[in-house]
Amino acid sequence: MSGELYAIALYAYDATESDELSVMKGESLAVLEAYDDGWLLVQRGSFKGLVPANYVEILDDSIE
Repeated sequence: MSGELYAIALYAYDATESDELSVMKGESLAVLEAYDDGWLLVQRGSFKGLVPANYVEILDDSIE
């Protein structure tokens, strides 16, 4: 599917709310939505949740 955004976690993040997603540094994430309040909705495998946008780096192209 074209137009998909991917990101790499720059830092580990431990979710504190049920709608957030814990990630480890270096994990690959699909970016589903970016919000104006500084959060991203991401997917890792079958798991989806919010992570702070400043914890990830958006990649220019897909990671294949």
